[in-house]
Formats: sequence, structure tokens, C-alpha cells
Amino acid sequence: MGTSDKIWFKISCDSCGTSETVIARDKGSMWSGPSWTSIDKPGTFSIREKLDQGEPAVQSATCNSCGKAAEVKSSYGLTRPEGF
Repeated sequence: MGTSDKIWFKISCDSCGTSETVIARDKGSMWSGPSWTSIDKPGTFSIREKLDQGEPAVQSATCNSCGKAAEVKSSYGLTRPEGF
């Protein structure tokens, strides 16, 4: 059973210009349903994770440097999306 999909999360702080990309992996197969891992722990942001219809999502993110709320973008794909 290998990785069949990934969700990429780009977390950015407009206040101090910091950004980081983390991922969650779907370890499912064509014989079984999806089995998503937790989102990788970011180093420069604190995140709150939630499940959205069985898939991991970032509920909120805060910059560890300045304490401001961060913007989160997500995209699916086995390879890193452009701009992430």
C-alpha cells in the first residue's frame, strides 16, 4: 500500500513574510478506502488540524515569530504544486 494522493498546505504570514509547506498523505489503495495521515508538523507555525469529510484540513494557523494569524492554501497532487 503506497501513497495514492497528497494534500499540500502552504502556510504564509503576511506580517513577517514567513512561509512553509507541509503535507498529509493518503495511504489508501484501490482495494481499500483512503487512510489519511495527520498533517506534518510545521516548524514556524502552530496549526489546529481538523477532519473535513474524512480528510485532514488546517482549521487555523498562527505564526510562531510574530503571533499573527496565517493564511493557508491547499492543493492536491503527488508532486509539489507550483507556488508551494
